[in-house]
Amino acid sequence: MSQPVALILAFVLIIVLINRKVPLPLAMLAGSATLGLGLGLGPLRTLQVMGRGMLSPASLELVVVVALITILGRLMQEFGLLQQTIDALTGALRSTRLALVAAPTMVGLLPVIGGAIISAPIVDGLGDRLELPPAVKAAVNLVFRHAWFFVFPFNTTLILAAQLADMPLGQLIRMQWPLSLVAVVVGYLVYFRGRPREQFAAGGPTRGALTLAFLVMGSPLLIGLVLSVAFGLHMAPALAIGIALAFYLGRRHPSAHPRLLWLGIDRWMVLTMPSIVAFREVVGEAGVMAVMVSTLVQGGMPLLALAFFLPLVVGFIGASNSTTIGITFPLLLPLAEPAVRPVLVMLMFTSSFVAYLVSPLHLCQILTLDYFRLRLGSIYGGYLLPMGATLLAVWGLAWLYLR
Repeated sequence: MSQPVALILAFVLIIVLINRKVPLPLAMLAGSATLGLGLGLGPLRTLQVMGRGMLSPASLELVVVVALITILGRLMQEFGLLQQTIDALTGALRSTRLALVAAPTMVGLLPVIGGAIISAPIVDGLGDRLELPPAVKAAVNLVFRHAWFFVFPFNTTLILAAQLADMPLGQLIRMQWPLSLVAVVVGYLVYFRGRPREQFAAGGPTRGALTLAFLVMGSPLLIGLVLSVAFGLHMAPALAIGIALAFYLGRRHPSAHPRLLWLGIDRWMVLTMPSIVAFREVVGEAGVMAVMVSTLVQGGMPLLALAFFLPLVVGFIGASNSTTIGITFPLLLPLAEPAVRPVLVMLMFTSSFVAYLVSPLHLCQILTLDYFRLRLGSIYGGYLLPMGATLLAVWGLAWLYLR
């Protein structure tokens, strides 16, 4: 069986199984096995490759971190800390809409594994105030979490793109800032249009007091982010400190008991992590990406179209923005004239980012869908206008910059 056919079959199988409510880890493992057998690896070799991925250090780290995140989320909900955090954030901003933009943005700007599941409970609670359906809440969590990646200077993928292009990071940010603006503004208009407006009573706590309450009640979530990002502490011990802090703040709650540490683990969500790594391991073992990239490069497509389409395909399959950039930039940038290269970089970064965001294997998307108990297809309608507008905007910018 040819590599493209095997890959398509594996993807179709995963999506069909997910939509039939088969647990995601089982669907991913079935897709991995189908891909390995279709690529001719044989049963034994396929199992070996899958096992190697599932037991790799990266996979085990994801298991531990996601387990701790789900425990922390359960404690925050059980002790009422999450609701108090939401109330304080909304009151300080005097707008549920702005709070819905701010919560995933705040978490999204920090390079944290599983960050989507940290912001998801806050988005869930805030979304209830605007009567948002679960699919819209999921889209809000993902779009506003990632919309700033075009311009955030600490985004490692953005730094990688600038380095590979031998281009000042500031220049790339100046070129791409309209893309973040388009994604946020279109998302805001689409998700919140026609929703009820809250009335905030005069008087009550000041914004300063509400901000302090947000920092205190949200500290179990925030402390892990601060310790891991500002002080370089590994995410697992940082989350463990957050869990201890949540127990301290909720120590007088009737349900405060060590058994919550076990009950708070979302088993299926945790098991999803090694199953994703297993699938990527099979893809890498068979060299599927290299063959696909080589085929597209040799196909005679116009350079600008290739710069847009190639990262789109590779990013959707691989669900890794940095990997897509690492594969495609060295192939295509040498083909561009110096005057065209910055536009090429912008096109490639944008298409790879959008493909990564909507990929069925995107970790943030998987965690968000699992939290909101949604099927994969239900979220794509929420992506359509914000991400479609972003893709149109990048072509508009390319036309302007090349004039």
